[in-house]
Amino acid sequence: MSNKLWFEIPGYFNYMETYEMIAHKLPEGSRFIELGCLLGKSTNFLGSRLKELNKKFEFHVVDTFEGTAGEHDHLKSFHDVFMENCGHLVEEGWITKVHKMRTDEAVKLFEDEYFDAVMVDADHKYEPVYDDVTNWLPKIKKTGTIFGDDHYMPSVAQGCSKAMSDYFKQNTTYHIMEGRESTWFHDLSGNHERWTKKIP
Repeated sequence: MSNKLWFEIPGYFNYMETYEMIAHKLPEGSRFIELGCLLGKSTNFLGSRLKELNKKFEFHVVDTFEGTAGEHDHLKSFHDVFMENCGHLVEEGWITKVHKMRTDEAVKLFEDEYFDAVMVDADHKYEPVYDDVTNWLPKIKKTGTIFGDDHYMPSVAQGCSKAMSDYFKQNTTYHIMEGRESTWFHDLSGNHERWTKKIP
């Protein structure tokens, strides 16, 4: 099995700074789940970073490995490709479990307030984004954080905003990290400063 480097893997991953902060700031043994991984570029980055830091998370990954209609029609079933790219990190224990299923199925596997952080980067259409945010917020600890990518897409921005407002029963502030990445996050403890990118 080859030990692929993250930048050798095709993909759209550009939130390296967010994943660097997650790797450094979350403590040993933290529970993290990545919703949507495609061929494993982002997964490989975080798993490799944790390996370099010698810090193990309970690191889960969820994907159908069939792509999103309209986005990945050129890709067929690609679970085997993902395992070629990230299998060594699974074997070594830096990635705990790969769940080949939909995110609305995977959410049933975990009790409420289980995760320290969740990354939402699966289907980018409005309804799936709304559902992912709504379904996974209860699975995050009161001290935890929900992250998401691709906020520049109207369907993601609208789905995220509506789900947050509906879930918290009020207009809820979440933070957007622009620049080379377009991620968003909401820290349930209110400690947003720990994830805010530093700009002079």
